[in-house]
Formats: sequence, structure tokens, C-alpha cells
Amino acid sequence: MAEDYVRPPLLGREAASPRAAAVRFWLGFGLLLAAVIVGIFLLYRLATGGGGEGNPGFTQGAQATVSVR
Repeated sequence: MAEDYVRPPLLGREAASPRAAAVRFWLGFGLLLAAVIVGIFLLYRLATGGGGEGNPGFTQGAQATVSVR
């Protein structure tokens, strides 16, 4: 079985700048960190059964009353 020959590129090019590599890294790291935080939040809501629809003890639409003594 013969090996396939891979031709090298005809034109060389400069390596990408270190600054561009750092920006790509931090953007990727930020997106990954945000995905982890959202995942932990969703797991927390799933584990606690919280849907954010509970009544904290205040009645919505109730009239405010002030008692003066």
C-alpha cells in the first residue's frame, strides 16, 4: 500500500500574534465559565424544585394600610 504524499503549502505566512491568541483564549474561557455557571444554576433549580413562582409572603395587588395610634 502506497503512502499518500501531502504537498507543503506554496506560500508561507506569519504566525498569528500572541495578543490575538490571548484574546481568543480569554473569550473561550469566559464562554466556558458562563456555561458552567448557568449549568450549576439550572442543576440547583432542578435539585431544589424552585421555579421562582413561590409566594414570599406578600400579596400582589393588595392595598397598603397604615394604622395610626
